[in-house]
Amino acid sequence: ANNIVVFDGLPEGLRLADQPNLSVSNNATIVPGNEGKGTSDSNDSIRVTLLNLAPGETATITFDVQKDQAEPLADPKNIINHASVTLNLGENQTIYDTTDSTDTKQNTANFYPAADDSEVTNGTVSTTTGSDSAAPLVANQRAVSITAPTTRGIPTTTDDTTQVTHSAVIRNTGRETEGDQLGEIKFTITEGANDQITQIPNTVEVVYDADDNPATANVTYTVTKDGNGDYDLSTAVPKNGGAAWTGMAPNSSVTINYKVESTQAVIDSTEKTTVTLVVGGQDAPS
Repeated sequence: ANNIVVFDGLPEGLRLADQPNLSVSNNATIVPGNEGKGTSDSNDSIRVTLLNLAPGETATITFDVQKDQAEPLADPKNIINHASVTLNLGENQTIYDTTDSTDTKQNTANFYPAADDSEVTNGTVSTTTGSDSAAPLVANQRAVSITAPTTRGIPTTTDDTTQVTHSAVIRNTGRETEGDQLGEIKFTITEGANDQITQIPNTVEVVYDADDNPATANVTYTVTKDGNGDYDLSTAVPKNGGAAWTGMAPNSSVTINYKVESTQAVIDSTEKTTVTLVVGGQDAPS
């Protein structure tokens, strides 16, 4: 197969990266273009020409893409980047093969044996003769913050009725569910140097507010510190028969509550406890 042409027009919302790192094997030529599905002025396609393949030979084409800020991703969880291959056989005969089964220009049925062309678009690689494989894009848009630390006055020595509760608020301002996977959303509570004012063990709870709507009931969960000193939201256990923890939906919040006691503290002394948000998992925001 001589002088194969490969074309990849990116879906709307994607463009070639600022440094696209265009690469093609077999001494072929690869050039950027503006022939993708988007409407911005950015380069959003690549075209490979002069590609020759002997029987059984393969070629590899790579390039980097990024979000096009000038246009939206139509479906961030199900965008498929399709590529097409064209081969001119001469005498007005041209094979057009693509990963897109809805492309009306595809004409492999005129050239391939029956059932020797199929498209697999679920991310698996098909081993069927003549089949084409593509994968859906999973675009993560994560954003979380920790806010609203409290300041409390406390007696020099507390009892069960005069302990105080401190809190801080984690907010999910992104577009992904947060804290449903182990290691995704954790926090730590670190005491300061005043040994007379201390956090009470096993009193950490989180109150989940799904929508900031006062008419919607919040759910309280207990969270236990693991061996590393972290509190992992994915391990939250409901109190009083509440709903099982399924993570923080977008635009929701979790209020961390923990109790503090004092023992013969000096009048007007202070203690500073630090609550630190630790974000992990795929595409973790800073």
